Amino acid sequence: MKASRRKLLSVLPASLLLGGAAMASDKTRKGNENTIKEGSFSTPQSYGIEPGEVVHGDAMAKLISAGGDIRFIKPGVYLTDRTLVIPSMTRLWIGSGVTIKLADNSNCNIFQNQAYYDNAGVPDERIEISGLGEIDFNGHKQNTSGLTHMCSILKNIKDLKLGGGVKVLNANKYAWLVAKIDRLTVDGLNFDTYSDGLHCQPPINHAYIRNIKGKTGDDMLAFTIGDYANYDISEPGDFSNVDVAGLFCESALCAVKITGNDTGVFDKFRITGIYGNTKHAVFRIWGDTNLLSTKVRSLTVEDIHAMPADGYPVVDIDDRKFASGKYGIEIDSAVFRNVYNSSADDQTIRISSTVGTMIHNLLVDNPPRYSVTVIGLNHVSSTVENLTICNGNTEFPDDANSCVVLNRGTINRLNIQNYRAIFSSVNTGSIARMIGSCMVNEVNFNGIWQENGVSGWVNINSSMATPTTLNISNYTCSGKGRIAQTLSSILKVKMKNVCVINGSPANKPLYARGGEIILSGDLDCEYNTIASDNGGVITIASGMHNIFCDVSLLKARDATAVINTNDSLSCGSGMVIAQDNSWRNLSSGATYKNNNKI
Repeated sequence: MKASRRKLLSVLPASLLLGGAAMASDKTRKGNENTIKEGSFSTPQSYGIEPGEVVHGDAMAKLISAGGDIRFIKPGVYLTDRTLVIPSMTRLWIGSGVTIKLADNSNCNIFQNQAYYDNAGVPDERIEISGLGEIDFNGHKQNTSGLTHMCSILKNIKDLKLGGGVKVLNANKYAWLVAKIDRLTVDGLNFDTYSDGLHCQPPINHAYIRNIKGKTGDDMLAFTIGDYANYDISEPGDFSNVDVAGLFCESALCAVKITGNDTGVFDKFRITGIYGNTKHAVFRIWGDTNLLSTKVRSLTVEDIHAMPADGYPVVDIDDRKFASGKYGIEIDSAVFRNVYNSSADDQTIRISSTVGTMIHNLLVDNPPRYSVTVIGLNHVSSTVENLTICNGNTEFPDDANSCVVLNRGTINRLNIQNYRAIFSSVNTGSIARMIGSCMVNEVNFNGIWQENGVSGWVNINSSMATPTTLNISNYTCSGKGRIAQTLSSILKVKMKNVCVINGSPANKPLYARGGEIILSGDLDCEYNTIASDNGGVITIASGMHNIFCDVSLLKARDATAVINTNDSLSCGSGMVIAQDNSWRNLSSGATYKNNNKI
């Protein structure tokens, strides 16, 4: 017997009753007893189904296949031993206290949609699964493999809605596998499951995803173009116009993972508000088995509050040796904004590769308050063409790799702006730390306060592959740290409104150990600012420079002027100009023979 709206008015919220009317089916049901008038709904009880220990697989299949507005209202456990196939124009409501459970040894998905079940070319339309109840795959009591690991598979649908707080329990693999969806709306999913929560495969266009929470043994939210062979139901195509907000991880392996192959791209992604904690990284862009070419056109990730596990970064970008072609991962434009937490012993954003990772434009805005390394390029095949880190106020521990940027790869243009970097030690710490034969063509430091640390710019281990131009403006170095230090490399330093305070004459702001530093501009520091050893050379560019230095240590061209700090030289201290192999004091006219003319 069917329940009327009047009888259930006292137990259902008004919003649910209105929603039921809006989703009522105009389709003709099979059999007179299953006919539903517009504005009415079906319940399990209208098909003779009661909660309890009895398996109602056949009756539940008939109930669901009839479609329309279906409501599980009476609390209890409803057992099925077969897949329930959902047709077009169906709204399934799973009420509070209701559990739809897969009976022991049923070994199948709980839900599929009709178009996927029939392998139909024509998509289903307007399917919704929602409510405050539970869907229990009962995974420990199933003998599943491949796609039968999944709790629910929904593919080839126009307008799919999931949410309302519905909770999936004990899925052996993905709680929800969704693919080939046009207009996906998710608002309120909950998990306590062994593997992925919501797992999406392409093509998916216009996805609006909100309020996902709970425990997942693997990724809480995954976007894969392709997948492991046994789990792949995707078709060639893209993820586009994806908007995600509000992920609450209790103990997910990671909150979000993006990975793909060359059959599609990720375009116009926005993810904001990730909370809780993860067992690995919080956000991943990865290569994986059968996922050898991840291409992202545009990505914005904001407001990461979740805490990664120790030894893992917040953001992990890595082809992991899974790659085909020139790059395993290629990103046109990515923004990471407002990352509030970081691992105690790993990089905030870790970029790695084996075959190749290429990011054409990367912005990191408002990095965390505490970090070891804000962003690291960790392999010679890792490249960022334009990297900007800005609006930071970070305290760094006493660690060899404490820095804003660590580079073992290639950065064509590096911009660090409006940054306050506080290093806890005078023995470690730098704004930019270059390791080995890496490359950086142009660097812009603007509006930086550096407190303590070893050096703002430093390269170690061996010379860099190419010369670097370092443009520094509005920069204050407080303490014994240097501004720039090279090792067997060529560094061209241009300075404007640069200041050293609380320093010591024993610690020179500019130091060449092998290689060469070429200076120009102004540096507010009233003692000698340059030093070199091991064949290192300090050179001054042509022109007038407000740089205090011992000119006996400096190479210069004629008509180059600096401020000499070595009053023991015959030219005396003060502003001097290089002229005819000598330094001439502009005040007294006294000269000092220059043996370092270039």
